[in-house]
Amino acid sequence: MSEPEKLDQESKGTREEKTTESAKPRRAFLKVRRELSEEELSSPAAHRLLLDELDRSEQQVIELSGFRERFHKIDKEKAVLDEKMHKSLASEIIFALCLTIGAALMGLSPFFWNMKTEVGLASFVIGIILIIGGIVLRAVLK
Repeated sequence: MSEPEKLDQESKGTREEKTTESAKPRRAFLKVRRELSEEELSSPAAHRLLLDELDRSEQQVIELSGFRERFHKIDKEKAVLDEKMHKSLASEIIFALCLTIGAALMGLSPFFWNMKTEVGLASFVIGIILIIGGIVLRAVLK
């Protein structure tokens, strides 16, 4: 390989290392706290690093507490809307059933009237009651 190709491959490797380092922030300090002796912990530089880490953590807590409050607020709103949707779906099903059964009873009433029984009048009245009940139910629940 020529010298420029070697340099190009080396620069690609360092770019990949930099991207993995930025994806895992502060990994270099992960084991530092565990490996420090009492003498090293008493140095001012270690205190500054620890104070910097504490300040950064406190800032994160402040920023994320707003997210927590907003999450709970939105979660409650979602639960209310889901319950309204569930009630709406149930009312639509009841409305459709009332209209269907009522229309079927009204449609069958002439057949029963030809039989010279009172079932024809009863089916017609029950069909009207079901249709009106379904319409009223839909109007009340909306």
